[in-house]
This record gives sequence, C-alpha cells and structure tokens, in this order.
Amino acid sequence: MIGSLQSLRGIFAIMIFLHHFPINGKGWFDAGGSCGVDFFLILSGFVLCVGYENKVLSSDFHYRHFIFKRLIRVYPLHIFCLLNWLIIQIIATLLNFNVILKLIPNIVLLQSWFPFQSIYFSGNAVSWCLSDLMFFYCAFPTSVS
Repeated sequence: MIGSLQSLRGIFAIMIFLHHFPINGKGWFDAGGSCGVDFFLILSGFVLCVGYENKVLSSDFHYRHFIFKRLIRVYPLHIFCLLNWLIIQIIATLLNFNVILKLIPNIVLLQSWFPFQSIYFSGNAVSWCLSDLMFFYCAFPTSVS
C-alpha cells in the first residue's frame, strides 16, 4: 500500500520545485509549495503510523530512541545547509548580532515555533519545514498510545 504512494511523492516534489522556481518574481505553480509540503507532512505521519503503531504500543518502546532515529535522519543535512548559508552570508556581508540571535532557534530546529517571519525564515529559510517535521515526530508517540 505504501509503495503506491511513491509516485505521488514525485508529483508533489515537482509541485514544490515549481513553486520555488521563479518566473517574473512568482513561482510557476504558486499553490504547489504549501500543498506539496502539507502532503509530505501528512504522508510522513501516515507512514509513521503504519510502521510504528505496534512498536509504540509495546512496552519496550523508548521515546528517546525514536526521537534520536528521526533526528539523525534530518539534522545532519539541516546543519550542512545552515553552514553553507552562513558561509554565503559571511562572504556577502558581515553578520550583525540580530542575525546571529535569530539563528539560535534555527540551529536547534525550533524556528517555526516563533510567530515571527524573521525567525522562522532565518538561516536556510526552507528549514522551517524540518522544524515542523521535528514537532510532529516529537508528538507522534503520544498521539498513538
């Protein structure tokens, strides 16, 4: 059943790409970004439910181990992209103290928990999605049990 969803992942990835590919200042497919991200988050939750439901309900489930496995998949690429952004910023202009302060939530993937665009789009702006994903990962075991 999950295998049949793989083709949809490709379609929605193209939608997100076209949303971020600007022509005259606007993406080719304006609704593709939010629609595609919503789909990926819902699909991720569905796959987690299918794959982890019995594990979460068993007595040998360890929340820390689950979060560690999720974090190890997401965090290295996040730090790599953030460091590349930081290098580009240092080359382009000198960072000021406000920019550094706004990066702190981004470094620990908490930027989308702040209702300020200058914070949740800080650093590598698209990593707000990873922040949301980590929130859902943290909430997942509690919602199944």
